[in-house]
Amino acid sequence: DRWAAVGTFREFVIFKGAQVYPAYMVFYRRWTLQQLIGNLRSVFATARVNDSLVDSALSLGLYAARVATSHGSEMVRSSIAMTIRAHADSVAAAAKHTLSAGRRAERRRAALLLGMLGTATQEIIARLADRLQDSEHSVRVAACDALSSLGAPANRVVDQLAARLGDDCPTVRAAAARALGALAAAAAVAEAANASLASVGD
Repeated sequence: DRWAAVGTFREFVIFKGAQVYPAYMVFYRRWTLQQLIGNLRSVFATARVNDSLVDSALSLGLYAARVATSHGSEMVRSSIAMTIRAHADSVAAAAKHTLSAGRRAERRRAALLLGMLGTATQEIIARLADRLQDSEHSVRVAACDALSSLGAPANRVVDQLAARLGDDCPTVRAAAARALGALAAAAAVAEAANASLASVGD
């Protein structure tokens, strides 16, 4: 079950109808980057005032998170990330429930989506920290990566990240080490900046 395993479908193109007996017919429309960005902006903006569209915002946001972490083009990845950050409140509201209640692939992408915000509330950080205990290693890795992107606010969960250095999965251990290194670097930069500002004030 590819959907259960990685959250995607495998696509086959058949040139002769007589060569295949379809069990399902899937109709879809391809989007350009501009169309994807436009739809993201529209659904996130509307979801802020219309609760019935939160599910749509989440579905599109989770898809965008997958594209933003796997697409070969830096321009595509950065454009999606900037759009997600511009609608941080709507993204956080849509993703935080799926982070704990969704399927494995959805939990993973929800964590990645929240990590793209660049900053987060203590509630979001606590929810991501909870996913460090997730039963699926891919979700634990995503939680580590997300926390590493959130800077100083995530320092409160350093002990929980450090505990993952003893995880049974080597990929999780590596992700935890990366996250701890990123948070330590962010803290050092912040300390140096504060010291510099203080010396200027003096």
